[in-house]
Amino acid sequence: MVWRSVQNVGHRGGVTMESKVIEGAMGLFWTRGADQASDPEIQQATGLSRKELSQRWPDKNALIADALLHYRDTVLARMLAELNPPGRAGLIQFWDKLDHIARQPGWSGCLLFRTASGPMGREPFVGAAFLAYLRDLTEALAKCLAAEGHTKENARLAAMQAVALLGQISLIGASQGWCPAAEDWIAAGRATCGL
Repeated sequence: MVWRSVQNVGHRGGVTMESKVIEGAMGLFWTRGADQASDPEIQQATGLSRKELSQRWPDKNALIADALLHYRDTVLARMLAELNPPGRAGLIQFWDKLDHIARQPGWSGCLLFRTASGPMGREPFVGAAFLAYLRDLTEALAKCLAAEGHTKENARLAAMQAVALLGQISLIGASQGWCPAAEDWIAAGRATCGL
């Protein structure tokens, strides 16, 4: 699956930005689960008919791929940006941002973690996106930890442990939303990063 760039798509006599359609699908996949979303739900979330959807996306996987790309370029990019500047300040910003997001009504974890942990995780485009984000997140966390004086090896190990905790936090979000368990796991993530 090749990632596509955002373009305009015609819609019922006017032009709607394709990114708005993708955002609608992304929101549905994030709250409902990409594998669980039905065709009627996708049509409602995007505002497009089945025919209009199939003219742009030959199948559901193509729309999921574009939604994950949009998620990576918006939500995940903002989370990675919280880890700058490297060091304690970046770590605090990152965990504070996650805690704030997780406490919002309707929070359902990380779309990419959620999609990769379900049946869609076996799709090559999902696996590739997931592994790329794990790499980027681990590297960014390790850079922050190294700036705090950890050896390169210890920084990487602690970063990998924090990423594993983030996976659990996301699964809690997908199944429960905000709850005391999410708070405990976020506290464990902070502790893993020495906060």
